[in-house]
Amino acid sequence: MLRYRGGEKVIKGTYWNPLTGERVEMEHEGVLPGESSTIYLRMPAPFVLIISPVLGLLYAIFLPLITILMVVGVVAMKVFSAISKLAWSISSFGWRLTEAYLGGRRSSKKVKKDPG
Repeated sequence: MLRYRGGEKVIKGTYWNPLTGERVEMEHEGVLPGESSTIYLRMPAPFVLIISPVLGLLYAIFLPLITILMVVGVVAMKVFSAISKLAWSISSFGWRLTEAYLGGRRSSKKVKKDPG
C-alpha cells in the first residue's frame, strides 16, 4: 500500500505528506502523526530528496505566470464589466418588467401649488 492516513500504524520507512511537504521518518513500527484526514505517501528517502527540489522549481517557474494571468483576468473582468454596463445603458428603454404603470408614469417635475 502506498497511501496512509494520520493515526494509522505503519512499518519502518519514510512517509511524505504532499499537502504540507512534511517528511516523517519512522525508525521502527509506529503511528503516523496527525488526524485521519491527513494523508501520507510512503516513499523511499532518495525519491523524496529528488522530488522536493523539482517541486520547488515548478513552483518558482509557475508563480510569475500565475501572477500575470491573475492580473490579466482582473483587468479583463473590469473591461468586460464597463463595456456591458455601457451597452446596457445604451439599449435600455427606462422600462422595467416588474413594474406596472397602470396609473400612468409619474412625471419628474413637481407642480407648484398656487397659494391663492
